[in-house]
Amino acid sequence: MQKKINTNTGLLYFLTVMSVICINPLFSEVPRIRNNQQPPSIGNVSPGAGVSKPGPSPMEKGLDKKLIRLRKYIRLVMEDSSVPGLGMGIVKDGKVIFAEGFGYRDVEKKLPVTPQTLFAIGSMTKSFTAMGIGMLAADGRIDWYEPVRTYLPEFTMKDPFITAHITLRDMVTHRTGLARYDRLWMGSPFSREEIVHKLRYLDCIYGFREHHQYTSNMYTAAGYIAGRVNNSTWDELIKERIFKPLGMTRSNTSVKDSEPDPNHATPYWITNGKAVANPFYNVDNLGPGGSINSCVDDMMKWLQFNLNKGRIGDTQIVPADILIDMHSPHSANDDPRNRMKSNEESFINYGLGWFLNMYRGHLYIGHGGGLPGGFSGVASFMPYDGIGVFVVNNGWSGISEILSWYAYDLLLGFEPKKRYTFRNERVKGTGQRSQGPAKSVIDTHPPTHSLKEFTGTYENEPFGTAEIIVRDGTLWLKFYTREYELEHVRYNVFKATYRQDMSFLQRLEYRSLLVQFCLDVNGNIGRLTIPLDDQVDAFEFVRTATVDVPDRLKDVDYYSQYTGKYDLMGGIVIVKLVQDKLIAVTADGEKNELIPVKENVFTVKGNPEFSVLFKIEGKKVAAFDFKRPDGVFQGKKIE
Repeated sequence: MQKKINTNTGLLYFLTVMSVICINPLFSEVPRIRNNQQPPSIGNVSPGAGVSKPGPSPMEKGLDKKLIRLRKYIRLVMEDSSVPGLGMGIVKDGKVIFAEGFGYRDVEKKLPVTPQTLFAIGSMTKSFTAMGIGMLAADGRIDWYEPVRTYLPEFTMKDPFITAHITLRDMVTHRTGLARYDRLWMGSPFSREEIVHKLRYLDCIYGFREHHQYTSNMYTAAGYIAGRVNNSTWDELIKERIFKPLGMTRSNTSVKDSEPDPNHATPYWITNGKAVANPFYNVDNLGPGGSINSCVDDMMKWLQFNLNKGRIGDTQIVPADILIDMHSPHSANDDPRNRMKSNEESFINYGLGWFLNMYRGHLYIGHGGGLPGGFSGVASFMPYDGIGVFVVNNGWSGISEILSWYAYDLLLGFEPKKRYTFRNERVKGTGQRSQGPAKSVIDTHPPTHSLKEFTGTYENEPFGTAEIIVRDGTLWLKFYTREYELEHVRYNVFKATYRQDMSFLQRLEYRSLLVQFCLDVNGNIGRLTIPLDDQVDAFEFVRTATVDVPDRLKDVDYYSQYTGKYDLMGGIVIVKLVQDKLIAVTADGEKNELIPVKENVFTVKGNPEFSVLFKIEGKKVAAFDFKRPDGVFQGKKIE
């Protein structure tokens, strides 16, 4: 989290000098890695030629001093924050003036970060997705203002009006009103196509085009649609239309390509001042919203391409007006947390894949990005100053943004603002020791049922299946690919047990995971709720079956005795087998799957408060009682 305190240049100077003497061994063992003598350049600006070179101008000398100061500050902040590795690049006036790696991409193997080291860039991917769509618009194959159903007829939102009117521009400017719903992709087994389909089950928290509400799922949908229009995938669109012409030879769209690469950054999380390695977080299903992996050298080409308004050298790859459109405000970011903090920073808007704001009188365009448990960075540029900055680290730390602003302040001629609070300042500022986390208060009120009665399978659209089991006298929740041990809180409320030995990703997923079981009108456990998004109410998972039903009660031969026609209050209900399921078809054609609970008793899938009790006379099924909250209704078998 970025922290701001008053400027203290004396302390900064002291820490800068001391860093030369007492720098952490993590960094002192590894020299910073620069490009070879000639930094890479993009565009129509090429390095000077000739045998003799004039000496550096006063302006160049001033720039060198600023970059020396920047390097020292990077080392100080990395040492203090324990971030293992970081890559940073700066382009100015058409030339790459800084492209370096600091620290380690792999701490255990002592492998240094270089300008070619691959990092996940997370939501910085969104600007690439918007560019891909813009290129298709330039080709006349997509219209930003045309309803998306023009290109994907099956696309559906919960609100029919939004379904009919939503455009690609709405999707990529975050003005659909849809909440974040990150759990739809984070750690889920769903493909991009499935995520797009599941949008129809999600509520909007704002009116259509009423507010800026950030959501990555809409970028997944927009990129998926762009791939369909391109008769390919989003991945192929980005590779062919952006990576290839820009020469971004190191970049890719999947962690499956990065992990086997010999020069990739290992993801870490920082705990107690130590970097702990994490497994790679696969976000291929998020794709257009955040799955690109890149390096400093490639991102310099990307920023220069934006600064050059779509031109590489003398070749205009995409019309300049497409870039101007992307770099213009389309959605006002009215989040109260983003309001002006001083007269040096004004407005925050969103363009097409980019945030925009004014900083000290300079237009700033940028986007941050990262992945849980490993990577965090920011790519940005100031178009009227010809400056672009990219910073990324493998410690999931907010220092990337801090260092980016530090570089801008130096290059714009300002004394850098104090944005980072060093450890010794934190201690002095509080004068208190941390008391540690507060102990939770556990209520002694017991559950209403035995633990066995909570077990079963619970379903939700769009989040799928949650299964409750008992293991060693404790309830466990199985959700997606994870298992959570549940600790009793009070009555029928349980929480995921938090342990100190958990990995970072487990800690992240356990946060705020509170499970509440609810009774149906018959007094049985009928559903559970889980808070999966801070912006909306907890999601309800409806019980569909218990896990301890004997196998014979799920056998097709067992089901066959209940098939036939029944007269239910003058209407015909047909009970029949469909593959291996028992289905009741009502007079109006509605189909309901019957789920076995115990001998001759079934519940209706999706409606656990509805049950069917088949009555046996002379060893044959003669009727059923259909039990609902408003009464019991008898159906008599007629065939």
